[in-house]
Amino acid sequence: MVTPKEAEALKERLYREHGQPEEKDLFRIYIERAKEIASSSENCEEVLSRYFQYYNNDLRRAINVKKKLRRRLTAEDIPIVTQLFTPAHIADYIVDNSLGRLLYECGYDVGAEYLVRDGAVFASLHRPLNEIRIIDPAVGTGNLLIRAAELLVRAYFQAGYDADAAKKAALTNLYGLDIDPRAVEICRYLLGRKFGAEPKVYTLRKPSDEEIAKVRASGEHALAELLAELNEIGSIADLGHFAAEAVRRYPELELLRHRYDVILVNPPYLTSADFGSALTDYVRKNYPGCGADLFSVFMSCYYGKLAKGGYLGLVCPYNWMFTKRFAPIRRAIVERKAMVTLAKLSAGAYKDATVFLSACVLSEKAYEKGIYLRIEGRCDEAAELLKAARDPMYPERYEREASRFLTVPDCGIAFWTSDRFIANYSAPKLESVMDIRQGMATGDNARYLRDIRVVPKEEIDFAARSFREFEEGGKKYALYSKGGEYRKWYGNINYVIRFDEASRAELMTRGNRMPSRAYYFRKGITWTLVSSKGHFGARLVDHSVFDVGGSCGFAHNEEDTYVILGFLSCKVAEYYLNALNPTVNCQVGDVKNLPYIAPEGTARELVDRLVRENVEIAEKDWLSSSYSYLAEAERPRFTAEERAEAFAKMRSNEEKINEIFIELYGLGEELTPEVSDDLVTLFAEETSL
Repeated sequence: MVTPKEAEALKERLYREHGQPEEKDLFRIYIERAKEIASSSENCEEVLSRYFQYYNNDLRRAINVKKKLRRRLTAEDIPIVTQLFTPAHIADYIVDNSLGRLLYECGYDVGAEYLVRDGAVFASLHRPLNEIRIIDPAVGTGNLLIRAAELLVRAYFQAGYDADAAKKAALTNLYGLDIDPRAVEICRYLLGRKFGAEPKVYTLRKPSDEEIAKVRASGEHALAELLAELNEIGSIADLGHFAAEAVRRYPELELLRHRYDVILVNPPYLTSADFGSALTDYVRKNYPGCGADLFSVFMSCYYGKLAKGGYLGLVCPYNWMFTKRFAPIRRAIVERKAMVTLAKLSAGAYKDATVFLSACVLSEKAYEKGIYLRIEGRCDEAAELLKAARDPMYPERYEREASRFLTVPDCGIAFWTSDRFIANYSAPKLESVMDIRQGMATGDNARYLRDIRVVPKEEIDFAARSFREFEEGGKKYALYSKGGEYRKWYGNINYVIRFDEASRAELMTRGNRMPSRAYYFRKGITWTLVSSKGHFGARLVDHSVFDVGGSCGFAHNEEDTYVILGFLSCKVAEYYLNALNPTVNCQVGDVKNLPYIAPEGTARELVDRLVRENVEIAEKDWLSSSYSYLAEAERPRFTAEERAEAFAKMRSNEEKINEIFIELYGLGEELTPEVSDDLVTLFAEETSL
């Protein structure tokens, strides 16, 4: 299979051989050569599509730099930066479970091998094949439509068509749109080559200024404004409120007025921060609550374009299943019981981008239960997905009622968890016993923060418990909790903040203006905003100001602090956090929403004692290291034997804490109390920098 390096080398060689042609001429030379190479391959469609995708690698890198500089993208940037070829097995999965399912319901068994069989799949419809309408509104090079055409050819053949007639008939059912004319060209070429007919695939183009002026002169000002931004808005354009005769002069726009029996789409992935101004305004006006990313706008837009009994198959990043910003679209899908099947995939699904993916099929009609597949960390994802789709006893295959997700905060779709896991959400949330606050963003850390080891200790207030006590102490610096690396119980005391009167006055006008000031210097619990490989580390914090990267929680009753710290440092809390936010970031809202079942009686006393012991061990460990603010002669010392004993004691304590909370939450079938050596966050020996 072609690699990015091979494609880039071909582009460079052709550029030299043809006398450094202009870009449009180079593309034509390159793509014709790619067609020649692909035509001799067993998989022409994938080879040519990848050559096309890799052609823009240099431009894609430049645009990614632009994104990092927080510059909004232009209409020309969007197709380049969002161009990702859908892997064949994912395309097969969503096409087989949408079109393949519909054809089966119409009485055609077309060998859709990825079709997830369930009680809802049976022949029940009676309609002519030629009435089925299918569209891909972000068609790219067309691999979803190619799979759809393959299934349709089989259906037409079963209906009595000969082979050639079946191929041509299949393309009459299919439509495609894209804002990239080059991608459309490749799509038309591949479909025409394979099926011997002209496909109905079009570019959504901005008309000429003269055409737009004519539309405006006719009094259709809103349509003229939409046409002027069509290159950027693309297939999410809402034409429902325009008169049909106003749109018919643009055949490609006419497609946006219809409903479809099957919609297939791998939508562009583009966060709202990168939208251009026209796209930003249009999404805000037409898709309120769904504009966190362009893919979620497509989800909302095209679910609304399904015909009665229709299916929407799509591929998108799996963070839509969990994170708060996608809660509105998630709730809408859950409440409509729209989920037919969903596969949670790995980050390796795209060879050329690290994107954690999901593939799902939604239906216009209600499905009481959906089939969910968990395919992660497999050597051969395609084979594993096929196995999961076909085997009802596959260990990571789950049948779930939509209603179960309504009890989860923000309707998070943690489908692989147990009924007891879900039932625990009836318990009070952690925020009912703890105030959880976001910390400070200074706006200029280099100006205010210092490594604690380079500041004279006499200038640092180590004892203040309130603003007033800090002011009365007259010190220049306050301890500053900044998150840091994964560590539990105590530590990461690396910084101080310049916090004298003049600095505080400045900070009130900079960054995020010192939020949560009433909680500064109080005893609480902090954690790292960016977690480490799915592990959550909570630590005691005291006498400190805290950072946005080291947000803090403060128990309503300070006597509960150590028990809550035990909960946040145990496997149960980590399990809940990872289930509803399996990304590298742990947000304040994620911690607030944790269900909290407090231990009582002797269990509470034991947790409190074990946590205090671990905090004491971790504090001595931190102060003995070269990260300590203490001078070397002042640092406590561990002998090798003492360090080994401390390590064993901390792990034993952690396992006992895990046992208590696992039993309390009834999760013994999902979790074990054991703690591996690498998760005991003590230094193996005295550290040196």
